[in-house]
Amino acid sequence: MSAKKRFYTSVDVSEEAGSFGVTLDGRAVRSPAGTLAQMPSRALAAAVAAEWQGQGKERETASHSLVCLTATG
Repeated sequence: MSAKKRFYTSVDVSEEAGSFGVTLDGRAVRSPAGTLAQMPSRALAAAVAAEWQGQGKERETASHSLVCLTATG
């Protein structure tokens, strides 16, 4: 997989109606299908947020293993 330029500066965990998500510069992360990436626990959302935060100037999609799991689950 090819690296893509990092387009965001801030990563946060959000909560709405009992589920958790990740925001990049205040915008909710979505799955490739366009649905909101929602998780059942704050701990999982924090781990996904850490994956996004850990990216350098270029983000390598192969290193987003938790993001991939939550998008397909």
